[in-house]
Amino acid sequence: MLSAVTSTVSTILSGAIRHWTSSARLHTKGRRPDPDSSPLLRGKSNQVPRPMDVRRTGGMGNPEMGRLVQQYTSAQRHRLRQMGRGPWGFRKLDFFTGWIKTMPLSIKQDGTAKGMAAGGAISIVVIAMQWYFKFFIPTDFSYVDAVMFVCKWDSFCFLCLLAAIARVATARFFSPQDIDGSGLTAPTREVSIDRAVLQNTLEQVILAVGSYFSLIATRKENLDIIPALVFLFVVGRVLFWVGYSKGASHRACGFGLTFYPTVFSILFSILCLI
Repeated sequence: MLSAVTSTVSTILSGAIRHWTSSARLHTKGRRPDPDSSPLLRGKSNQVPRPMDVRRTGGMGNPEMGRLVQQYTSAQRHRLRQMGRGPWGFRKLDFFTGWIKTMPLSIKQDGTAKGMAAGGAISIVVIAMQWYFKFFIPTDFSYVDAVMFVCKWDSFCFLCLLAAIARVATARFFSPQDIDGSGLTAPTREVSIDRAVLQNTLEQVILAVGSYFSLIATRKENLDIIPALVFLFVVGRVLFWVGYSKGASHRACGFGLTFYPTVFSILFSILCLI
């Protein structure tokens, strides 16, 4: 009886081991890292033995051989991490945090993410301060007064759009290549930047102004945060304009100061409807 149980257990264990090893080979099949693709082993593909070959030849006692094996193992794990796999060749979980860890960001992407995060954090602080202190808010007002109040503050948003249009017109007037317009000639770099800023400002103004009216239409007490939203919009447009020519990471904070308050306004309006 004992021998039968022992043989059954060994059969189950051997089958599980075979299944695990076959799964590991299936996951790593066709994805073995190339030593030449690693900065640690570039140019040493003929000198780097596989760990199995080292064990087979009994060369683990050689210090040079052990160093090469360690370099190969490090390069292999680095390559697997780049492919989104763990150090043993298994695919990591495809959750958001796992994606961030296995997909390293470039310098520009990292700077853009930090700028957007800074814009969002500043927006939260400014809106919270305005909600608490209620700067420029009348003590008693009706819905008509609230609509008039929003219309007055929207003038600053339209001023940003007006400045962007004037900038494009001025740049075209003083450029012989651009004076005929983009429909007839290829724009220069300066005009292309100004047009991109104008296009983005137009889109942001439409969303922002509409969201402000949605806020007071759903709940007139939401008028308390309108000055903060307009302030963030104007500051964000200026920073976006100044930093656009320097790259994505320099304009990210300005875009965040403009975009996140508008998103908050739209979502909060929907929440007030519910």
